[in-house]
Amino acid sequence: MTELRPLQGLSLRGSAAAFPHELSPDAPQLDNAQLLRWLSDRGLRVPVGAQEARRRWGVWRRSWARWPGTDTPTVTTQALAGAAGRRALQRTGWAPESLGLCVVATSTPDRITQSLAAKVGVELGLRCATLDVRGGGVGGLQAWLIATSWLSHRCRRALVIAVDCPSSMVDPDDAIALLLYADGAAAIALEHDGSPGGLVWGALGTREGAGTSFTVPGPLPPTAEALRAGAYRFRTPDATYTDALRSAWEEISAALARQAGPIDWFAPYRVTPRQIAAAAGALGVPPERTHADLSAHGCTGASGCLLSVHELLSSGRLPPGTLLASSAVGGGICLGGLLWRC
Repeated sequence: MTELRPLQGLSLRGSAAAFPHELSPDAPQLDNAQLLRWLSDRGLRVPVGAQEARRRWGVWRRSWARWPGTDTPTVTTQALAGAAGRRALQRTGWAPESLGLCVVATSTPDRITQSLAAKVGVELGLRCATLDVRGGGVGGLQAWLIATSWLSHRCRRALVIAVDCPSSMVDPDDAIALLLYADGAAAIALEHDGSPGGLVWGALGTREGAGTSFTVPGPLPPTAEALRAGAYRFRTPDATYTDALRSAWEEISAALARQAGPIDWFAPYRVTPRQIAAAAGALGVPPERTHADLSAHGCTGASGCLLSVHELLSSGRLPPGTLLASSAVGGGICLGGLLWRC
């Protein structure tokens, strides 16, 4: 892994989130009962009820930019990212021209070769540097640490946005994936202002992801053969890949534990309750100090870690001096972790 040196003098100044149903009345927002009825109407059966599905997978409600399996989104990835970024700027009171950097992380861009960060930057009225990050579920943390590195130089303010729309890639016949995955964006605003807080420790790494991963296997540019084979849908991981994920989680958790004192809040990448509990247990963080609530929004990909941070910050649970930890594994396989003093 590559570790980043500590950097004081940084503040987490604000945050925001955005979801498809907030931007379009046509965007589906379904609780478990509604989703199970939709699946049943399409001839798919889930052998559990709505409440049991929540107990097993943690999710009660999800918002999608499109109905899975359809071609036309009600909300684009760019629109979600722009909404989260705009709200973060509004909450900080920052003018767009005051930013020195905007980093946007996603694995589900609207276009193959176009810079999503540049399009979002233009939408927000930015003139600063814009960078794209693609790291699966680790993307939000990668973007945060990249922005921190820029703030160690002459950059004073940075906007970090993470957004994913799994509904564009999820298999419409995979009931478990439909229960788990949802669309959303989150943003944080960082400032080099000389405050006592900042980065305590950060690290990013790469590991082999043998086996069948969750990621979309189809080649680019798309081929007719791959389209016919359904190669542009998320897959069900096999045991070899899940073992590799588990090993990567153990590695980043051990590295984080070596650096951390008493952690006030832990905000890990959130996929399933079991994964969240295992990550917290490896750090010795009790459930009441772990925030990774899947119930309201499901697993939103790269935005998951930043969404947890937003929920903590907006509810007043990250006062000055709070030690915040986060970690993530994904992307086939990337891993990352950070400790941040608020």
